[in-house]
Amino acid sequence: GGHSYGCPTALIACQLFPTLFKAAVLHDPAVAPNTRASLRGCPVPALYVLGDGYTKSRYLREGIGQALERSAPGSGCYNLKGAEHGNFVDAALWAPLWVMRNLPLIPAAGAGDPVALHAAMGRGAVAFMHAAIDAGPVAPGALKGYVPL
Repeated sequence: GGHSYGCPTALIACQLFPTLFKAAVLHDPAVAPNTRASLRGCPVPALYVLGDGYTKSRYLREGIGQALERSAPGSGCYNLKGAEHGNFVDAALWAPLWVMRNLPLIPAAGAGDPVALHAAMGRGAVAFMHAAIDAGPVAPGALKGYVPL
């Protein structure tokens, strides 16, 4: 998996070495349109999870949409409500929220509770990986808080 700029790297790794991966979890993927990452997608099932800010970006949604269209069956794209870019790393768990929510450019914490968001990320990633490995559906309720895009 990957976060932010790590997502195109993860996609390209999956493209180059598809037999090494069962699935990919991509948090707030910085996937630009018409790039290698977007035009080739992910050859294994990919869970694209966007925070509220990335969900609003037409540019990123276009690149992620291109990648999703070309990704393996079982892939999906979701908005994790209440999350922002920094919620996908641990800083929002230890830094004061008044700092994390007021950073310029990219808020490091969204309106949601950081602990609850990390629990939702973990629950969703585990359920998605189990489904991808077992070639079955994601367990009911495992993607609570996730809104399909």
